[in-house]
Amino acid sequence: MMLEIDRKLGRATPGWIDVNAWTKIIEGSHRKVGVAVAAEWKLPESITAAIRDCSDYDGADRTSVGNVVRLANALAKREGYTTGPVDTADIEAMIMVGMSMLGGDNSVVERLVTNVRGRIPGG
Repeated sequence: MMLEIDRKLGRATPGWIDVNAWTKIIEGSHRKVGVAVAAEWKLPESITAAIRDCSDYDGADRTSVGNVVRLANALAKREGYTTGPVDTADIEAMIMVGMSMLGGDNSVVERLVTNVRGRIPGG
């Protein structure tokens, strides 16, 4: 996504860094940066926690914001919004677990992803 933004801004890939290295930096730091931004902007703790804790589903708080973010992340990856290869079986399992946690069904998922590229600016 960051590389796409660079291209849309008229910049080719950053000339000062290899594309694979750039991707690894983004993948390794995006959550830390998101938490720092949320704290700096004084967003509610539930938002900061969702950013910080969305790497795994929270079984103790099934309808937590973090679980919603985790499901959204899995759906985004399935739709091709990712920086690297995706294990399709793993993504589908994350979606199934998320829908179970949040009480949704396949029709909800399909509504969420229908024309997602058309609804995202520049998508």
